[in-house]
Amino acid sequence: MGDIVRFIQICQKYDLYVILRPGPFICAEWDFGGLPYWLLQEEKIQVRTSDPVYMKHATEFLTVLYEKVKPLLYCNGGNIIMVQVENEYGFYPYCDHDYMNALADLAEEKLGKDILLFTVDSASQYLLDCGALKGRIFATVDFGTGDPTAHFELQRNFNGGGPYVNSEFYPGWLDHWEEAHHKVSTDAVTSSLDKMLALDGNVNFYMYIGGTNFYFYNGANGDRNSYQADPTSYDYDAPLSECGDMTWKYEKVKETIAKYLPVRKLDVKNTTKKAYGKVTFTEGISLYDALPTIAQRQETADSPKTFEALDVDFGFVLYQTTIQEGGSLKLKKVHDRANVFVDKQYVGTVVHAKEKAVEVEAGKLDILVENQGRMNYGGDFVEFKGLTDGVTLDGDAVTGWTMSGFNLTNIEDLKFNKGDLPTKVPSFYRATFEVDEVADTFLNPFGFKKGCAFINGQNIGRYWTVGPQLTLYVPQYFLHKGTNELIIFEVELQKDKVPTMQFDDTPQIDII
Repeated sequence: MGDIVRFIQICQKYDLYVILRPGPFICAEWDFGGLPYWLLQEEKIQVRTSDPVYMKHATEFLTVLYEKVKPLLYCNGGNIIMVQVENEYGFYPYCDHDYMNALADLAEEKLGKDILLFTVDSASQYLLDCGALKGRIFATVDFGTGDPTAHFELQRNFNGGGPYVNSEFYPGWLDHWEEAHHKVSTDAVTSSLDKMLALDGNVNFYMYIGGTNFYFYNGANGDRNSYQADPTSYDYDAPLSECGDMTWKYEKVKETIAKYLPVRKLDVKNTTKKAYGKVTFTEGISLYDALPTIAQRQETADSPKTFEALDVDFGFVLYQTTIQEGGSLKLKKVHDRANVFVDKQYVGTVVHAKEKAVEVEAGKLDILVENQGRMNYGGDFVEFKGLTDGVTLDGDAVTGWTMSGFNLTNIEDLKFNKGDLPTKVPSFYRATFEVDEVADTFLNPFGFKKGCAFINGQNIGRYWTVGPQLTLYVPQYFLHKGTNELIIFEVELQKDKVPTMQFDDTPQIDII
């Protein structure tokens, strides 16, 4: 994973040009917009600005990247035809043109002046003024369905001429947990595409093929007072689905393009899907028993620390202390979802930006906080994860914390127990299942509540049965003939008996 040079070379093998969008900020519904979490360990850093601390790290990253991709530029015989500078910078309130110029300078220094640099912003005069470099770099715009004429004219006027370019044409849209799956009508997509092509416009779909936020890489939207996490599926209602299937929208888009350009006729079929049936969990271990094995970071302190202060990139932190008396427990500025236990008994859940009192008795207090994905968009997207502003009991600060962070990259070290499975506490469960023919499939967690799943050691992402996504996509490449392994970490189930899961041959990503 992450071999960009090989990816670009594969594109060239199949006669595909590449528009490189290296960031370092990319948005894309990716955790922190693609920025590494450890930037937040730098005191008072101002990301996406000319702040010297941020620029030092950005320069280091881009220098390494540009050295790798320079031989792949079109002018050097490769297939990279354009390189983007930053991403939709107009939405960021700093409007720091020194920063944008520094990124452009670096690109020209490392890639040469023959490369075509460009920016992208939504079609707004203000956003272009803030995010683009007028007179220096070609500015493109992005927009969805509707009449493209005014958007394209705005772009051309800003550039003083040049081609129409929509760098992100939206044939669908992103999803959030607890919201309906977004869909954009095929007629609206093809009508808009037809109009753009009739104007001799250049169109780059975002997204043309759906994807998957495997592991914990999904991002989120929001600000200081709101939070909307993206699900594992990034299907996007794209012409090609999350698992690469050709849809009706794909067929109609192809027909529209064929009015203006030759379209090759290829004998391509959707991949085979298999329903491997029901899976019964036969082994388990509670989080409490697993903690000595999976905890990658453990610290003690008077006040709770954030994920970033604990150097925990993704996953969870378990905050533990003892309270001598009961009362009204308040978790201030939880990022993102905290499940509260006293003496291993569940007492309540507190979620991002919604302070809520939980009534507790005296005892051993455990607060399991999940990082549901760092925000990746907006003028106020920088945030820290965990218990970010302390915990109080009847107004007094709760102190004496032990904190254990784990990102679940070492679950293969767990020693599972057979027999009676743990229930009503966060737990890991293990099962095996047989595969006679390897094919794409979809894990259905119906009956469970919230957690994440692993197929043969691969973290295939988060499930949460509130929707809109129910099933998790399992590519055939994660499976092998014979006996396969499924491990889940279930966080919130409060049932006396552990349910089963099953593998389906059809996805369910719109259950709301």
